[in-house]
Amino acid sequence: MHSGLSYLSGLRPWGGKGDFSLASIKTVMGRLGNPQDSIKSIHVAGTNGKGSVSAGIASVLGAAGFSVALTISPHLARINERIVIDGVPIGDGELSLMADEVRLASSGIELSFFEAITATFFLTAATRKVDYMVVETGLGGRLDATNVISRPEVSCITSIDFDHVAILGDTLPKIAAEKAGIIKSGSLAVVGEVGEDSFRVINDLSALASAKLYGFGRDFSVSIVGQGKNVGMYNGLRSSFKIEPKLQGPHQIKNMALVCAVGELLGVNENFIKSGIGQIFWPGRLESFYTEGKEILIDAAHNPHGVRALAEYLTSRGVKDARIVFGVLDTKEWREMVKLLSPFFSSWILVTPNSDRAVPLQSIKDQLSSIGVSDVTETSAQSSVDLILEQDKARLTVVSGSIYLIGGIRQAIVSRLKIIDSPIWTRISLSKS
Repeated sequence: MHSGLSYLSGLRPWGGKGDFSLASIKTVMGRLGNPQDSIKSIHVAGTNGKGSVSAGIASVLGAAGFSVALTISPHLARINERIVIDGVPIGDGELSLMADEVRLASSGIELSFFEAITATFFLTAATRKVDYMVVETGLGGRLDATNVISRPEVSCITSIDFDHVAILGDTLPKIAAEKAGIIKSGSLAVVGEVGEDSFRVINDLSALASAKLYGFGRDFSVSIVGQGKNVGMYNGLRSSFKIEPKLQGPHQIKNMALVCAVGELLGVNENFIKSGIGQIFWPGRLESFYTEGKEILIDAAHNPHGVRALAEYLTSRGVKDARIVFGVLDTKEWREMVKLLSPFFSSWILVTPNSDRAVPLQSIKDQLSSIGVSDVTETSAQSSVDLILEQDKARLTVVSGSIYLIGGIRQAIVSRLKIIDSPIWTRISLSKS
């Protein structure tokens, strides 16, 4: 008997070459009975923020008493994190069983890892008969494997910036068009703070699809309340109210405004929206660990747009001359990332992310040298944890650069500090008003 887990672990990620289409996964989903269309769904795309927004929407729906399946990518430590039911990652047994069904349905078809785990998610959600699915895209939107959904309740595009330009396009309007491919005929759509050219593209494509589009700064907005406080005043589609996101950083207040807008469109009560935003746990997003008088801050800023959000947060805290653990993939504008981070860190620990696309550490070291940074250490992920926990006890250390880096380091820190992770969200009410 084949193990579904063995099947998933044996699949290769899509390498950016060759076929990039929905043909294979559409065939497999058809063989499975198209479970992706049996559950109400919210589809989320965007260059940055889509993971936090997806988790926020799931948390809001959970607070309102709905059963919710969430899929995100990539995972930090275990593939189980990509399929979350009511705040808890899927167990190995259920994951193996569902994946084996996908393996059988894909006979004669070679799926990528992402296609297979996406199909597994849809099958799991349908089997569990959840009320909603919150679906984060992997890459782009139009041709992303998640885009086999016929008609989501709401499509949400969080942000538009340069990333994966060889695949999605070398201009922001081109990238916007790819992201907007998740907007379906007759549905509702929400878009975050994007440039005028990108908004125009998304608005035009929404009109072509006869979809009603709601834009940040146009139909809803948020303002930060108080200096240095993680509190915002949401001015919404139907009402206005104060929000206090558990996720830190000014960018998360804007992300949660999108969550509020989606919640309003789904008819969720204001109190449940506020509760869901206030209780969400989303690992690796400005997440701090404290031990023996020092702080370790982990953030999944893996491209320039994400790094700018991290820099805004560090600036708000007055951070300078701190230390960073850093590694990055060659698919990112990594030189720009280093430039943006350099004002905050005088000491760099370079670690190779767990990917064959990792930038050689010597290349990063040469770049740092060219801008006057000389305190640079090259080490392994495990050794970096030893340095973080055992040296310089009073200083701040930031871990960032690649999700393929921070996941393993975070897992090691959690283990060493004997921390038990919380559910991503918890169903706290059975009322669906």
